[in-house]
Amino acid sequence: MSRWLSLLLAALVTGGCGGFLGIGEDDDVGPQPAELTEFEATLPVARLWAADCGAGAGEAALALSLTIDGERIYCADHEGVVSAFTLADGKNIWRVQTELPISGGPGVGAGRVVVGTADAQVAALAADDGRELWRTRVSSEMLSRPGVGVAVVMVQTADGRLAALDADSGQRLWYYDSSVPALSLRGTSPPQVDGDLVISGFSSGKLAAFALQDGRQIWEIGIATPRGRSELDRMVDLDAAPVVRGDTVYAVAYQGRVASIARQSGTLIWSREFSSSSGLDVAGGRIFIGDTE
Repeated sequence: MSRWLSLLLAALVTGGCGGFLGIGEDDDVGPQPAELTEFEATLPVARLWAADCGAGAGEAALALSLTIDGERIYCADHEGVVSAFTLADGKNIWRVQTELPISGGPGVGAGRVVVGTADAQVAALAADDGRELWRTRVSSEMLSRPGVGVAVVMVQTADGRLAALDADSGQRLWYYDSSVPALSLRGTSPPQVDGDLVISGFSSGKLAAFALQDGRQIWEIGIATPRGRSELDRMVDLDAAPVVRGDTVYAVAYQGRVASIARQSGTLIWSREFSSSSGLDVAGGRIFIGDTE
């Protein structure tokens, strides 16, 4: 994979794109990407700017993401580089080498940029200049973006633990352990901090909301139910980030469904069968989802 990861800022509508990792016959051959599907473009796409974001995910199956906060966009690579750019024209504001094996993030909020690592560390940087604020240990590898609130940073680790860290010091405040199936997708759901709640999905196919202050579970709902005889058939990971819009939470699971849920009560509003591990977004009264086909 190229060392250069271009940041493309454009107006586009995409649909029906996605893929999952397969198992090759040759032990020396790693997971191969799904073949691209032919489609007719219905909207022209113009590239506004491009910038170097480092080495990206390399050959690892990492969900490193771009994160927008205000007028800036942030990114990180698996070799430890974290960068900040202006959203308008892609001008580099700062770039730091953390020397960390970054595997999740960055999460951004309240003046902090937070990343997780393959060796079970979480590091917080100052959003204005990239200086390190704190570094702490967690229970396992990080495979998703941290959720960053004013007082609390939320992380979910590969062992199924959802942990709350003090945003100023990194000290652990509380945690919740979820069960992890014998076989699951490589990834975890990015916790979403929304007001006094944190909402996160789990590899069991369940979505849950917790009180941000003390970790008390407010509600839980199944977005997917394991079915079938084989472990492959029964995979129902909810790795995609839930999206909160007002009083509604939207979520989608692998081999499950896409659902709309009441934020306060966890009551199901509507759902339909769908399968996705890449996630969804909500804009203009529409839901945009990348499926597993």
